[in-house]
Amino acid sequence: MGLTAGVALAVWALTIFRKVRTTTIPFGRSSALVTWGPYRFSRNPMYVALTVAYLGEAGILGQVWPLPLLLLTLVYVNGTLIPFEESRLQESFGDAYAQYRASVRRWV
Repeated sequence: MGLTAGVALAVWALTIFRKVRTTTIPFGRSSALVTWGPYRFSRNPMYVALTVAYLGEAGILGQVWPLPLLLLTLVYVNGTLIPFEESRLQESFGDAYAQYRASVRRWV
């Protein structure tokens, strides 16, 4: 269930980015501020999706050892990658991004 939900959310979020022709590359410049679809609930649904899919896969395999690796990855993503992306979005979209950031949570 988790793997399927994670993959479905990732496909939905990626499809929206492709539709508005903006980048999915973390260090790339965004050409559009997406605030609809899953972005109404999370500023980072792709990261949420990958986390859910990872947890689902670990559950399917009945493995616990991948969880510390996931935790390390999430610490990096939340502490380094997302703040960088948010500063780029603030530069690119100004007040529109500030309003979006104030009304939608980073994760869920």
